[in-house]
Amino acid sequence: IYRELYEAAIAGDEAKAQELQQKTNDLGTIYQKGRVLSQSLAALKVIMNKLGLCGEAVLPPLIATGAEEKADILEKLAKAGISK
Repeated sequence: IYRELYEAAIAGDEAKAQELQQKTNDLGTIYQKGRVLSQSLAALKVIMNKLGLCGEAVLPPLIATGAEEKADILEKLAKAGISK
């Protein structure tokens, strides 16, 4: 998403850049809203795993996202149209 946003901005495609900026805003909301930093990082790892970027594992003192929260994150990700 971020590479595409950069490329749209450099190309002067303001409409595409605005669309992608909104997607990045939505993405940030999915993993940050209502969470403290340690929870946000674990939620971000769920998203990154779904996108094939890394695993979900986190190291102490972070705590992995629970199954119910993970399902909620992935549902919101799908509704936002964010996929690999």
